[in-house]
Amino acid sequence: MTLSFAENLPPLSANTLKSMRALHLKKFRDAEKAFLAEGARLCEEALASKAGIRQAVVTDDAVQNERITGIVAQCFERDIPVFRATTKQFASLSEEKSPQGIAFVVDKPRPLSEIGGDRLVLALDHLQDPGNLGAILRSADWFGLSQILLSRSSVDAYNSKVVRSSMGAVFRLAVFEKLDLPKILQEQKLQGRRIIGAVANAKTALAEIEACGKELLVVGSEAEGISEPVMGMLDAAGALPGA
Repeated sequence: MTLSFAENLPPLSANTLKSMRALHLKKFRDAEKAFLAEGARLCEEALASKAGIRQAVVTDDAVQNERITGIVAQCFERDIPVFRATTKQFASLSEEKSPQGIAFVVDKPRPLSEIGGDRLVLALDHLQDPGNLGAILRSADWFGLSQILLSRSSVDAYNSKVVRSSMGAVFRLAVFEKLDLPKILQEQKLQGRRIIGAVANAKTALAEIEACGKELLVVGSEAEGISEPVMGMLDAAGALPGA
């Protein structure tokens, strides 16, 4: 793919750029049910997953890179619209210090089923740091979890910092957002699920708690831990290693 090829791509319009930039704000991500994924790694992960990719934007300079050429070629194969942005346009869209010149607009994954079913479900109560949430999503994906529950007060799972630090895990996980967590936990208990909390001052380590084969693990906020209403729902508590 050469510069002359890139010149044949439709230019990114001011209106499309404006709508993409708006996705940096949660209210627009919620309204559009979409988010931004920027950089070669995230775009490759999105293509490799079942994520719905609405459109791509790439700069002239970026398509001189063989890796990004391959990403754009896959977009063509899947009939994903690709727009050509100027360096100035992309700089106004990007939140990266050194933009790679490629970004996708991706549909928020829709959970395909109700909460439950899996052997282990992870719930996050009032988690505030985007980097921490991204790292947790990455770990959950690595360990084979598929469902993540987020309380109403937790950081948005599709915040650009979360998406970036998840390293693609956000495309593969069913994230249930803005939940009334105590209510959900009560429903899960009635379905036979055991609620375990990760509590810093617990006398027992999490690894020492005997599993029943159907657990829900709750992790609290960085500063305050698990909230009082959620603490009241726990069947057992254990300390994480190093906590």
